[in-house]
Amino acid sequence: MPGPVTKKTSVRRTAYSIFCMEKASEEEFRNLPASQKLKHFGLKWKELSVAEQEAYRTKAANSAPADDLAWRKKRWRAVTRKMCLMMSELQQLIPTEGFMVLSAAGGEPMTYGTHLGTQFLDEYNGLTTTTFRAFLEGAREEQERSPTMTAKVIQDIFNEKYSDAMGMEGLRFPYKGRATMEGMPPGISLRHPSKYGRRQLKAIYDVRDALRCTLSDSASSPS
Repeated sequence: MPGPVTKKTSVRRTAYSIFCMEKASEEEFRNLPASQKLKHFGLKWKELSVAEQEAYRTKAANSAPADDLAWRKKRWRAVTRKMCLMMSELQQLIPTEGFMVLSAAGGEPMTYGTHLGTQFLDEYNGLTTTTFRAFLEGAREEQERSPTMTAKVIQDIFNEKYSDAMGMEGLRFPYKGRATMEGMPPGISLRHPSKYGRRQLKAIYDVRDALRCTLSDSASSPS
């Protein structure tokens, strides 16, 4: 069954956002807190003439949308650098000799961290950027093979098992009736699927072929 279709959206940068990006790179604003930067950018924008603001609008109209691959890769690298700066600040708060970040997003796998952190990544048997990428690809393939785990998936399985036990099609499982389900995973009792967590739903799905609905005498006919 095909998965849900995700609508692709394009976010084009505005004249003001381009103006702010340019100002952010200037020495005058580079070391200001974010809140003060926004305040100063707003004041500077108001100081522009109509013609200068129109020039930025033209630039925005001709700029690549945010779903442009080259732009997204550039933005990914910029955000990653910020993340590394944050980790450096965390290290100063609680000093540690080693930490690392391993990411396969935004292009080829990339690693960041202290000297000992990256040394661990290089030397630890089996833990490399290559094996991490292989793991991600395998996880993606597994996700494509399995349905998205929701309560409805399990509810449909319970309904099917109950219909088979009754010898009729299209019946709903009577959760408050006297029908029971044999073959449930250890530690998971029968209840409405909306009451299960994600791990419980997955555990039930994994044993779906072993599930069997049994009926008491009073449950021999559908209500």
